[in-house]
Amino acid sequence: MTYTNPTNIFNFVPHDVTQHVMNPFLTAEDRANLNAVLEPTERVYKRLSKDFAIKHSVKAFASVQKAHAARITEAMDVCYDLLEQGIGRNSRSPLGPLARYIDFIISPQAKLIFQHRAKAKQSALNDLNLFLDEQECPFDRFMCMKMRVRILDAIDLVTATEFIREV
Repeated sequence: MTYTNPTNIFNFVPHDVTQHVMNPFLTAEDRANLNAVLEPTERVYKRLSKDFAIKHSVKAFASVQKAHAARITEAMDVCYDLLEQGIGRNSRSPLGPLARYIDFIISPQAKLIFQHRAKAKQSALNDLNLFLDEQECPFDRFMCMKMRVRILDAIDLVTATEFIREV
């Protein structure tokens, strides 16, 4: 038997071991990494679940949403500081993170998530409604009418997105 890479240790591991002993304990990412070092005839295969892509998108969405939340919290702190200094509507706006969050909410990826996670849809609606609340959110003092319209459009889009099923 000839091997194309004699320094690869996995060439000396029987195929049954990789396929039936190691494979059940590997995640999809680990399996991809293992297959990168195996010979084509020795690669380990396992069908992905039907909802694998959607579940992966949900995880990615959650991490991006956390990053947006952190940026928005920082921007809110800046707003409170500016308001304490007596600076109002005509000052430089700290609404960049809010604008990026709205762009994120109206993206096609977010729509996919709202179709498959009820909590994500409700959370986005709560966040967007909070930004319009004059009592709770300091962004109100810095927001122009164009930003309000974008938030209302995002609320309409999220509300119109039909929930399909939980994944």
